[in-house]
Amino acid sequence: MRHFHLDAGAYSIFSRLRTAVWIFDIDKGHVVWGNEASLEIWAADSLEELVSRDMGRDMSQSVAQRLAQYREDFITSDAVFSENWSLYPKGKPLTLRVIHSGVVLEDGRMAMLCEGMEKQSVDNETLRSAEALLHTKVMITLFADDGHALYRNPAARAVVSDIGETFPQHFVDSGVYEMLASELKQSGASRVVAAVNTKAEICWHEVAARFCYDAVTGNPATLVSEVDVTELKRTQERALHLTTHDVVTELYNRKYVMENFPRFLDLVREEKFEGALLLIDIDYFKYVNESVGHEKGERVLVEVANRLRSCMIDSQDQLARLGGDEFLVQTMDKDIDSRVRKLLKNVQEKFSRPFHVANRSIPITLSTGVVFFPKDGLDATTLMKRADLSVYHAKNHGRNRVSYYDPSFEMAGRADIFHDGALHAALENREFTIHLQPRVHVHSGRIVGAEALARWNSPRYGMVSPDVFISACEEFGLILELGAQMFELAAIEQKKYLRQGRPLTISVNISPYQLKDPGLVQTIEKIMNETGCSPNHLEFEITESAMPEDNETVTQAINAIQRMGFRFFIDDFGTGYSNLSHIQKYPFSGLKIDRSFVNVEAEQRKLAEMIVMMAQAMSYNTVAEGIETEEQLEWLRQREVDEYQGFFFSKPLDREKFAVLLRNEDAELNRQKLWQAS
Repeated sequence: MRHFHLDAGAYSIFSRLRTAVWIFDIDKGHVVWGNEASLEIWAADSLEELVSRDMGRDMSQSVAQRLAQYREDFITSDAVFSENWSLYPKGKPLTLRVIHSGVVLEDGRMAMLCEGMEKQSVDNETLRSAEALLHTKVMITLFADDGHALYRNPAARAVVSDIGETFPQHFVDSGVYEMLASELKQSGASRVVAAVNTKAEICWHEVAARFCYDAVTGNPATLVSEVDVTELKRTQERALHLTTHDVVTELYNRKYVMENFPRFLDLVREEKFEGALLLIDIDYFKYVNESVGHEKGERVLVEVANRLRSCMIDSQDQLARLGGDEFLVQTMDKDIDSRVRKLLKNVQEKFSRPFHVANRSIPITLSTGVVFFPKDGLDATTLMKRADLSVYHAKNHGRNRVSYYDPSFEMAGRADIFHDGALHAALENREFTIHLQPRVHVHSGRIVGAEALARWNSPRYGMVSPDVFISACEEFGLILELGAQMFELAAIEQKKYLRQGRPLTISVNISPYQLKDPGLVQTIEKIMNETGCSPNHLEFEITESAMPEDNETVTQAINAIQRMGFRFFIDDFGTGYSNLSHIQKYPFSGLKIDRSFVNVEAEQRKLAEMIVMMAQAMSYNTVAEGIETEEQLEWLRQREVDEYQGFFFSKPLDREKFAVLLRNEDAELNRQKLWQAS
């Protein structure tokens, strides 16, 4: 390591050199000495004037970073660097080839000895690209064929702890490097997102490499550019974590449980084990939340999760939080009964102690429902539903107890739908949705509309039959709210497809209770204005058997809605034995032929033929329901029926799958047009 002593002899020797030589104090940003040639380079009147310049004041962050790297490398490896540098004496740019080496000042600090070689004649593009390499945050490295670095720009040098680090050593996973090197060898270029070693920590970089030649030696080399994507990677990992984990407790969540449940069941079968689910619900947690506040209530949930974690026996027990105050344990064993008993004993012991929150001692008890696989069910939906029924059995019999599933719970569960406020909560939380069954033009085979069917996938009961929840809504006076929500969802779908250039007709069922509601017209008008739907492409279906007798309110409502542009259809026509003159008084636009008239042998379709002829005589649009075979569809073609729906074309689909069906139809139609054009 060179030590600089400014004595008369050294001054005399350096002063005679025609090469510009100066010493730069990196810490203070000043030249501390320079020879006569350097004064010319820096356009300085004297050494005193050059030394007085504060070169650190206008120094860019990138240059300061580069000089700090030099100093570090001078100290650790006595390195020497030769680079083109752009100097700015008195604001005028000057490009020199400068050799940088370390020199120790009298006070022991490391400074930089600079030897400015001949002035470089560099074209503007090369000069600007060199400046860009200096200032860019992109890490640029040129590696020799043996993997050692020939050049690193400041950004690349800043991240490596050892300037001797080779290209393979840069990667945390040697397999990733080997994959990149193999692709580089085959195609001359490669790109990966990989974990890499840096001075501070392991980071994630997007690494792009391409084969090239070293401009100095002409030997094969690899030019590598890197962008730090650590924050993006961590954000992605966090986002993925959040999709499968509960935010409050960090346990697995319901989504993870349901998506991975088939694998759990497969593993139970493979190991010839039995499985069990323990659904655990905190008793009176609502009152705990109300007494201590939501924030402290979350701390109770965290403590419950921690205690439950400590109850697990080994890795065959998996704990999750399903939401609210519900937790789930999945477990398996050859002797599943013994394992479940042990788990329950652990839980009892851990929860015998009260919780201490907000300087209060709060006893926490649990109601637990237990189901076994395969005894109590063969799939996730069934097992979860039955575990939930078992929990509610435990709660209804005093809480703070364990209830093993029994088939008798099914009827009790159905009663809960009616009496436990579940319907009110479902409507308030908008748990109801619609499935869409395509209505298809008989002759073209194209989708022209869909019937919107109410569905309820209850967090508590699973998929509840429409027969159950619709009759319950009617009994408890909730059918008006349900009908309004279903119409709103149908209107939103219709508006969406209208914007996409697909003017589909969406039909929705309307009950006699709604027709008798004095506020029905205002409700429909409000939803129409809020959604921007087109009345011309929305229809109401009234089941024939449920049509009201002469009722002035109903007549006025139907006429008012019809004047808005909506159409009315008679649903399940032929099953209600209605008086035709009664039907004729209402402004119906069409009818739907009940499946029972078509889903029979051809010779038994006399009534269906009569219905079709009557509808055509009345200029009704006709839709056949429940079509399941090509033969039935051909029968409709021969009789000029307008539309059909049924499993032959498609079962009812959720909105996402219905959208996919439409896109596939459009794609097929475009292929046919291109084929015809060619």
